Parts: sequence; C-alpha cells; structure tokens
Amino acid sequence: MSLDYQSACEAYEKKEYEKAFELFYALALEYDVSSQMNIANMFLHGIGVTQDVKKAYSWYEQAAKKEDPEAQYIYGWYCLENAKEQEGIQYMAKSGDAGNTDAVYDLASFFLNGTHSCEKDIQKAILLYEQAVSLGKREA
Repeated sequence: MSLDYQSACEAYEKKEYEKAFELFYALALEYDVSSQMNIANMFLHGIGVTQDVKKAYSWYEQAAKKEDPEAQYIYGWYCLENAKEQEGIQYMAKSGDAGNTDAVYDLASFFLNGTHSCEKDIQKAILLYEQAVSLGKREA
C-alpha cells in the first residue's frame, strides 16, 4: 500500500472527506484501481464532493476495465439498468469469473428466468447456483 493511499484512507477514517477525495483522486488519475473505486463511491454518495452519479459510474467503468471484480459487478448492473444489457452481462460474467458470489448468483437467476438478454437455460442456471454455493452464497 502506498503512503499516499494510506494517507487518503486515514483522512477518510478521520472524516476529512475533502482531503481524502483529493488524495484518492490524484491516485485514481494514475490508474490506482482502489482509488478509482473510492472516488466512484464518494461521487455516488456525495461524500467530500458534490454527488454526481454520472461521474461515479464513469469511475466504476474505469475500475471495471482494470479488472476489479466489484467494479465489474456494480458497473454491470448499471449497464443492465441503462439499456446496455450485453455489456452489462459481459461485466457480470467477468466479475463472476473472478469469484464475485453476487455476480454468479445474479447470473444464475438471469438464466433461470431468461432475463437481461440471457436465454432461459435451466442447466446453466443450476451450474451457476452450484458455483455460488461453493463460493459461500447462502441464498443459492
């Protein structure tokens, strides 16, 4: 963990949100994925910065492209909810392949019900539910 990232986390923990945002933002511009996720969350919830959902999802997208499974999951849902179903499914699948239990579970339900551009496929749904169970998803 870099000193700057640690300083940003410490500022955030002390509720010095504007300072934390500035530090995370500088790191995010250098393609630090954890900082990109923090910036996205801060924009989404208006923490230390004016709330801006569009900017939040732009940062989630950047982190998703850098292979962050949580960002892929969040951005995947954003795509699904904004008429970009194919892109959303691709990000959900990448997230699931990286072991994100929520992504695996959600994909299973898409195939079970034939939703979000997923053709109904009971066998695939069962395999995904089994995978979700093996990853610790109790609801599966």
